[in-house]
Amino acid sequence: MKDLNILVVDDNSSFCVWMERALRARGYTQVRTVSDAWQALEAVQKERPGLVLLDIYLPGMDGLHLLAKIHKIDKTIPVLMLTCEADEECIQAAESLGAADYLTKPLKLSSLFSSLEARA
Repeated sequence: MKDLNILVVDDNSSFCVWMERALRARGYTQVRTVSDAWQALEAVQKERPGLVLLDIYLPGMDGLHLLAKIHKIDKTIPVLMLTCEADEECIQAAESLGAADYLTKPLKLSSLFSSLEARA
């Protein structure tokens, strides 16, 4: 499980650095971060990550549209949605598009790791 290839997609560079450090400290050695949807699509096409952590609010294309595009490429990739708001409509939309989970920021690492390890 610790060799799981994880892609973190968030336009907040501080969050990406924090997330990468937290995942590596937990033993995940294959962590890549990207800051926009287009980089994420390229990474999914080329690398087929084992799991994606995806922010809802991204410049250019929101996370829900990106989730749909990721699952057009490969429906088996678990995608954990990350957002600052626990909006019921957004949660339902994410679930209908195949999101594996929906986590709110500020992120509790215990919740993240529980969700991550349940799907990895």
